Amino acid sequence: MVGDQRGISLLENLIAVALVALIVSAYLTLLNTGFKSADLGDAQVTAQNLVRVELEYIRAQGYFEPPTSPYRIPPGDDPGAYAVPPPGVTLLPGFEMTVEIKQYCDATTCYPIAEIQQVTAIVSREGRPLASVADLKTSR
Repeated sequence: MVGDQRGISLLENLIAVALVALIVSAYLTLLNTGFKSADLGDAQVTAQNLVRVELEYIRAQGYFEPPTSPYRIPPGDDPGAYAVPPPGVTLLPGFEMTVEIKQYCDATTCYPIAEIQQVTAIVSREGRPLASVADLKTSR
């Protein structure tokens, strides 16, 4: 027999398996976080594009004086108001768009809603707001 030959003990095997499991688990966690971040980024870009398209559509429409301030337009066609989403735009599953019209106030004055109003388009996904863009519309 040649010298002291010992095999690998059970404890050494368990430590090696635990280290490999820890490394694989950390890698999968990082991968999952990356996928979630990419999905959120894509959703936010989509939402930004949707609110901009909605505001461009509203700019092209005639002036709408809402009955109350604030006035929220849910998805669909609100008689006398604006279509949400605009014609020709289809929302992806899970996305929702609303438009809010309210009286505009600056630092010193609140203007009559018949003259100037703040229009805000809001896009959410699964109930969580992703993007919101506001613009002013005047009665000309």
